Amino acid sequence: MTLGNGFATMHQWVQWYEYTGVYGGTIWIWAINILVFLIYIGLREAQSRPVRQKLVIALIAFLVLPLAFSLHRYTHYEEQVNPSNIVVAQPNIDPYEKSGTIPVSNQIDILTKLCDSIGQVNTEFLSGRKLLYPSIWTRTISAVIITFCRRNTFYPNIKTETL
Repeated sequence: MTLGNGFATMHQWVQWYEYTGVYGGTIWIWAINILVFLIYIGLREAQSRPVRQKLVIALIAFLVLPLAFSLHRYTHYEEQVNPSNIVVAQPNIDPYEKSGTIPVSNQIDILTKLCDSIGQVNTEFLSGRKLLYPSIWTRTISAVIITFCRRNTFYPNIKTETL
């Protein structure tokens, strides 16, 4: 169970998810709940004062340190000077027609026209959905992608070496 997704609307608070992911957020929520429960039990059962103080300090540390780190990271973030330009295209192809009635070359043409309409000269990455690929194996998929990129000479910065 992932409780860490609950902070999706408060992304400023969870910049540390970059390192731990939502599972780290889940553990964080569990730890805070356990500490609150232990403090409650300690108050109810007249626990010794030093133990309660340690629990309260641990609770404050568990709350404040990740939040302070996240808010600092969020407010001091600087955007890269030259970010990547990425085009993610999803052609309007019926998934039931793509496997048999529309040849792969026509699907590539559709994707090419779509990318040309939204791509720019500095586009570095093009991404199409998996419906475009024939249902054979990865080698064929890579060949289709490289063919698409080579046919599309409008994008001189395209990265094909990772395909």
